[in-house]
Amino acid sequence: MKVLVINWRDISNPESGGAEVHIDEILKRKPKNWEVDFVSATYPGCHKSETIHGYHIIRIPNNALFNFTFRTYWNKTLSKTGYDLVIDDISKIPLITPDYIRETPILAIQHHIHGKSLFKQLLFPMAFYVYFMERMLLKKYANTPLVAVSESTKDELVRQYQFKKIKVSHNGIDYHLLHRCYKKGAVKKPVVLYFGRLKKYKRVDHVILAFRDVLKSVPGAQLWIAGKGDHEPFLKFLVQQLGLENSVKFLGFIDDREKYGVFGKMRGICHRFRKRRMGNLCHRVERGRCSGCRIRRRRTA
Repeated sequence: MKVLVINWRDISNPESGGAEVHIDEILKRKPKNWEVDFVSATYPGCHKSETIHGYHIIRIPNNALFNFTFRTYWNKTLSKTGYDLVIDDISKIPLITPDYIRETPILAIQHHIHGKSLFKQLLFPMAFYVYFMERMLLKKYANTPLVAVSESTKDELVRQYQFKKIKVSHNGIDYHLLHRCYKKGAVKKPVVLYFGRLKKYKRVDHVILAFRDVLKSVPGAQLWIAGKGDHEPFLKFLVQQLGLENSVKFLGFIDDREKYGVFGKMRGICHRFRKRRMGNLCHRVERGRCSGCRIRRRRTA
């Protein structure tokens, strides 16, 4: 069976996040008779094509115009390949594949709707462009079979875009890896963990500001921040300005093996969210609970 998967980024992209991990974990477990091509956008220093985890990645220019270049690439090249299934892993600007892929069945995957959270991360012109395109183009998938990773995403798609063919499949956890890597034994000082990409829209600054108040009640507590992103320099500057250098520790990027090892030392995990991205939240809550951590969450404006 020949399968085509499409996402703006693949798992090797330095900017890859949860959506890319999600589809990569699915493809690692693909049936043996599946022959998978994965088309994504190029990034600096990448190979034009390579095989990772048993599937073939093809990268085409470019990250800014992928929604246009993919359509051209499909019409000129991929449409002649004879795929049995196309998996459109929607992220950023939808590729509106139902408009031009008509002879091959399409299955879409939707993690969340970006909505107004874009204005917290991007400059206004770019944020408005992506916001407008998302609102205009998502409706093109209304009659396409789609998998949502949470009930809240399903509700948004039905309410705002009148989607008709949605199934919910929650994000999973690698329990075997968790059990191999998890090590019990919390550190002596109370430690709270935040993990995720350090982006402006994630509002990790709110976590740091809240932790300053925690220290008034729990002297000696520690906040560990795991993850990388372009907002990291600002967050480190904020920590310095607040005089929290001895209480806040930046761990950098940690993979799942390290992550589950860190979980065993935590008293709790903090998750901050602006939108109702409950697929993301529930996944982190589940991983934390499996590791014996308490969960604290906060929704911000």
